[in-house]
Amino acid sequence: MKNQTPKMIKYNGATYIKTNILKNNVRVGWEDNPQEELGDVPPTQEEMYEHYVVSDARGGGYYVTYEGKQLGKFDEEREALIAIKTNMKREDYWPNIYRVNDHGNVDQLDHAGEIIQSWV
Repeated sequence: MKNQTPKMIKYNGATYIKTNILKNNVRVGWEDNPQEELGDVPPTQEEMYEHYVVSDARGGGYYVTYEGKQLGKFDEEREALIAIKTNMKREDYWPNIYRVNDHGNVDQLDHAGEIIQSWV
């Protein structure tokens, strides 16, 4: 296992060590670390591969992919998030959710669909 610097994330004015664990809307294992700053570099496609990605579909709607596989196409983002949460519960695994718009901008979402961080 390679030694990696933990990723930092800002949420509600605090900085946390990112552990990719969010269960029942409770952050598990995140540590307050106000001295660290979050990077300005968005996640790469490879980094997003093992997470959920919501993207704009041609002609409207949203696609959801997870581990490179399409979970479905949804008319509303809310429907996409419900499908993601359902799949997370079934697998008992709570990875990140990213939204990529038609301009390529990336947002990291919490499990309620609120933006945690954005990269333009």
